Amino acid sequence: MQNTFAIAIDLDETLAGTFRKIFEYGSTKHGWALPFEEAVVVHDWWDVPELKLSREQAFSLFDEYFLADPTDATIPQIQWARDGVLEIMGMGGDPFVVTARTESIRSRGTASWLAAHLPEIDYASRVRFTNHYVAGGVGKGEVCRSIGADILIDDNIEFIRDAAACGVVGILLDKPWNRNYEIPDTAVRVSGWDEIPAMVERIRKRTPWKSS
Repeated sequence: MQNTFAIAIDLDETLAGTFRKIFEYGSTKHGWALPFEEAVVVHDWWDVPELKLSREQAFSLFDEYFLADPTDATIPQIQWARDGVLEIMGMGGDPFVVTARTESIRSRGTASWLAAHLPEIDYASRVRFTNHYVAGGVGKGEVCRSIGADILIDDNIEFIRDAAACGVVGILLDKPWNRNYEIPDTAVRVSGWDEIPAMVERIRKRTPWKSS
């Protein structure tokens, strides 16, 4: 019988292509002339001078978009994400979605998005909100330990580092906003979901998985 293992997977920009949809919404509202590929090269949009957003305004923009599309119906899936998750499940992986989203605001959208795109992941038992952007939030590394996950797949270097501090191996999905950072020794960068299942297998088997 195949042994099962818990694995933590981020949602926004790891499974769901959220940023571009919110950027399109913001462009319509604010008249941004800068294209998405040139603007969103950092994770925190208030650090992009051309957008002229404060931290609070950036958070408000996200909230406005989610209120306009409360079921996340227009948010697409990241390329090959579903295939990758199903392949990991076929290897014995038990995927948990570990998201920085705020549960009180994003529970409905998260549930409906998963039902539409990844119904194999049960919302009620396999989703963990860290509530990162509000008081009382918890770190993803701590959540990984609580669910018994030894691997976190994420696009945010901050969360990969937090996981590393808790002894969790990070698989960093390459994005423009994480390319200028060094990653922990216990993490590895991949270019897309087509590389992730094989990387998970190598990490699980403790075979060499990172070039020196």
